[in-house]
Amino acid sequence: MQHQPEPTALLASLLKVMTRHAETGCPRLAQLVVRELEVLIRLSADDPLLGPTARHLAERWQVMDGAGIPPGSSLH
Repeated sequence: MQHQPEPTALLASLLKVMTRHAETGCPRLAQLVVRELEVLIRLSADDPLLGPTARHLAERWQVMDGAGIPPGSSLH
């Protein structure tokens, strides 16, 4: 059986990594955000608020990561 992280711990990690990415623009951190959001999607599949929010954010971060958009740039 594989260990599943607690959603609260995962959210704390995501906030930390997102903040660090905003400070540095490191593309590896963007990739880590996407991976952690994918885990959060699996953990929150039954949550009517967290699940859709995590999916939306994962889509946005994948676009930013794939387009090489620097931190602070607008996507609209």
